[in-house]
Amino acid sequence: MKHVVARMKALGSAPRRRSVTAAAAAAGFPDAWLFAAATQPVLIVEPASDRIVEVNPAAAALLGAERAALLAGSFLGVFAADSTPALLQLIATARLSGHGKRIIVRTRGASASDAARGGRRTRASRAGRDIGVTLSTVFAGGESYLLVRLLPSAHDATDGADGEVASLVLDAIEQSHAGFVVTDPDLRLSYANRAFIDMVGLASPEPPRGKSLATWLDLSQADLTRLHEQMARRDAVTVWKTMLRRSSLSAREVEVSAIAVPDGAERCWGFRITPTARAPIVAAI
Repeated sequence: MKHVVARMKALGSAPRRRSVTAAAAAAGFPDAWLFAAATQPVLIVEPASDRIVEVNPAAAALLGAERAALLAGSFLGVFAADSTPALLQLIATARLSGHGKRIIVRTRGASASDAARGGRRTRASRAGRDIGVTLSTVFAGGESYLLVRLLPSAHDATDGADGEVASLVLDAIEQSHAGFVVTDPDLRLSYANRAFIDMVGLASPEPPRGKSLATWLDLSQADLTRLHEQMARRDAVTVWKTMLRRSSLSAREVEVSAIAVPDGAERCWGFRITPTARAPIVAAI
């Protein structure tokens, strides 16, 4: 379970499409749930404008600011002026190599004008605090973004939040009507929700971990090439239609959304699988 939760945390910090909104989350879009529920604090930044385009609640809490106040604001403006050179160097490294290693910087803290507006700030946020920052370059809709992971400098990346992640993220995914699976980079199953288990007609509520997703999902060579290129290009999400086979030898058309996590020890895939309106096909025996 701990290994699966670690992968869920990684998916929760994977890049989102810019078009994912509260309406999509309300409709049960699993990666929106992951992004909102993950305890890994994450920002997504438009590098050309230095504009923050997405913030999850964990990041807003760590920075001691309201999420709405951070959205569309300056990423560099979140931090103290003397941290700017190190952050600019980290950004340059991430844009050149795709990933920038962790550095420690100091948050800006509240100004007098912030206090006058009555912003809800903790004592630590008013004074500023040291936090760790790592950057990755990701792509969505043909545009590049910076995926910013934040970490309290006093804590290791593998903190004791596994139970909270499991309760928030796994419960949301389990209740989804869409199939959702997590695999390793070679498409071997490490997690499947109840909807997927029902869709493929497994007798046991526990999926056969380590078995290839291709056991149920028709993946052509073109599909595999697309996935390989998605991970290599660091694209956030790709979507296509294919056939999903049931253990009863029937099959049905499904739409697949593939979410790539290209960095770190928990490199993995998340797949959202939803039936289309097309009727199931029964294989000839």
